[in-house]
Amino acid sequence: MPRTARRLASTSIALILLTGITTPGLLPVRAAFPGANGKIAFNTGRDGDQEIYVMNADGSAQTRLTNDPRGDTEPVWSPDGLRIASQVNIGPDAEIFVMNADGSGQMNISNSPGTVDLRPAWSPDGTKIAFVSRPIAGNNDIWVMNADGSGRDQLTTDPDSDSEPAWSPDGTRIAFESSRTGNGEIFVMNAADGSGQTNITNHPEADGGPSWSPDVTRIAFESDRTGNRDIWVMNPDGTGLTNITNTATDEYWPAWSPSGTRLLFGADGGDGTDDIFVMNADGSGRTNLTNFPGESEVTPDWQPLAPTPKTVRLKAKPKIVETGQKVRLKAKVKPCAGHERDVVEFYRKKKRIATKKSNANCVAKLKVKVVRTTKFRVISPEQDLDHLAGTSKPVKVKVLAG
Repeated sequence: MPRTARRLASTSIALILLTGITTPGLLPVRAAFPGANGKIAFNTGRDGDQEIYVMNADGSAQTRLTNDPRGDTEPVWSPDGLRIASQVNIGPDAEIFVMNADGSGQMNISNSPGTVDLRPAWSPDGTKIAFVSRPIAGNNDIWVMNADGSGRDQLTTDPDSDSEPAWSPDGTRIAFESSRTGNGEIFVMNAADGSGQTNITNHPEADGGPSWSPDVTRIAFESDRTGNRDIWVMNPDGTGLTNITNTATDEYWPAWSPSGTRLLFGADGGDGTDDIFVMNADGSGRTNLTNFPGESEVTPDWQPLAPTPKTVRLKAKPKIVETGQKVRLKAKVKPCAGHERDVVEFYRKKKRIATKKSNANCVAKLKVKVVRTTKFRVISPEQDLDHLAGTSKPVKVKVLAG
């Protein structure tokens, strides 16, 4: 099937007309945030209009989350895996909505009548969302807003179309697709203010759909440079290009797993409609996950799950500890990459008793009074935000008195 026809089959004609994207037929993908691999969100028209579904990582238990005749598309998971941002078509425009992971609590956060807001992408701390916005008769630019919809700020102002923002998992950069060179190219810019916009693909054929790996070392993207659409991987500066699909069919919508070991993508499932596939990060192990007869499944995104907490023992010195004695304790924790010098909080019976900074070896020390065996709760840095929100499951740690 020609690429143009496939794109129209992938989503409703109304949605294609609504977006007004001038870059060559590229649909959205996002960054992946570190964690365990959770559920996969996607949208499909199998119910007569575009709705958001989730499924297990093996394609089982495909479950509908939305039931809205206006059309719900482009689901993207928040970094904590508890929310999904999406695009909802409302009359002649579109809005960014956020809902809980089970589809409840849907809320319009962009709420800007007369403006087309689409292609949401979360910041790695979950406090902001980058998105594409334009007046109904205007041009696409990349904006950013707070996760509640406040504080809209424009990052790009080029007269050509800028779209498909993907926030790097370290929070410093946003990759995006632009038609400013006459064809689709991938640019990166500083996330804080949109400065330093740099073309990192610079190829005469169309490149688009950037997706950051969870460790920030690679960007997956789709490209026409071999005569058909393939999934490629490159370094964040555009070097180290590798074609990881390299087939005679078209592949698109790359999306990393939170573990960084696998990639979701879209391709023809054999009946002329799009299916969601998964493969290893080197392109091997290609597997069809959806394969729903006669209908396309598109724009997959993978839910990050917080690592399972591990029990940490706080050991007192000397080995024999008298009741009431104050002792120095040492806890070894494993904060996520980039947080090795963040705070580590210690709790006892839901009350915080100490907040310490971990060192390069992820070790925190504190002094407590031991009364026989005491259970503590340890919050590692990657759990801090969840704890403050009241949703964390802190590690229970035994202080050994003797």
